[in-house]
Amino acid sequence: MRLLSMERPCGTTDQYDRKVRLWLEFNAIGHRGRPTNPLVGSASKWRLFAGWLYARSVDKDLNGFRSAVNRYMEDNGAARALLGHSVNTINLRYHDLQVARKIRRGEEPNLNRVPCPEIALRRLVQLGRAAEGEDLFWVCCLLVMMLCWFRAATMAMIQPGDVRFGRDGTLLVSVRGVKGRPAFLTQPALIQIKPARPGHPRHEVFAVLHRLLDADPNALAQLGRRVSPRARGGEAAAALLTGALRRLVPAHTLNLPVGAIVASHSLREMGATTAALAGYSATLACAHGLWRRVATMHDNYVFSWFPFSPWLARVLDFLRSR
Repeated sequence: MRLLSMERPCGTTDQYDRKVRLWLEFNAIGHRGRPTNPLVGSASKWRLFAGWLYARSVDKDLNGFRSAVNRYMEDNGAARALLGHSVNTINLRYHDLQVARKIRRGEEPNLNRVPCPEIALRRLVQLGRAAEGEDLFWVCCLLVMMLCWFRAATMAMIQPGDVRFGRDGTLLVSVRGVKGRPAFLTQPALIQIKPARPGHPRHEVFAVLHRLLDADPNALAQLGRRVSPRARGGEAAAALLTGALRRLVPAHTLNLPVGAIVASHSLREMGATTAALAGYSATLACAHGLWRRVATMHDNYVFSWFPFSPWLARVLDFLRSR
């Protein structure tokens, strides 16, 4: 466990430890006076935990607890037991109960982060055609996140030469920092995105990236000099990129539902959701987003109610089944 905690970003470890401690406390109390095994999970046990937690927490995101407990089980040699439709249903019900509680208190019931809509990405491309200096830098950071489905901390770990175009026009991106994948620090993954013909949306995106990278091939490595990917467990990088996104594409221009927000992580959610709605290969999408399991991607990143965007689907059509 000590080695595992050393390998993980401290922010992630701290967050998971807090949630796992509650799971361990719940199991120590047990059922009808008898402690239960924290390495054993089921939908019925998760339902009991949700009820126990509801009396102690106002956190609406039971998915975060599920992820923490599953990782705890795996780290200790057990299977990730908290998966599937029944567990997802409990998580949704728990969320609804927490929202209802806030409404009864007269508080803002919800601020839901949603996938980044098409209009935001098209606005970034439009800006990138003429932007210079800082604006071009931030536009390109956000477009790389959109293409590669990066978390902010991953984006902040880009080093000189990590984002480049190959001789055939393929975008090549070395990936050094991914949550739960410490091996990438010394053996980076490589994302390869093929070019498209003029008039294709991905060609428009690549044209903006060329404007920055042709002038300074190492420009995107500046982000890591401005913010540490580990600061506040990645939250500092997320705040910086979220601020850039909201400045370049103000929320009032996006026609978002009441209570909805977009943030840097909305780009990752947009990618997974668009690929799923377009019917692209789940296996290719999972590999592209560097998830270990397709179920993780579907359970946490695919929003089936999100409006389908043919334009975004074309940007990501390299994920079609081959």
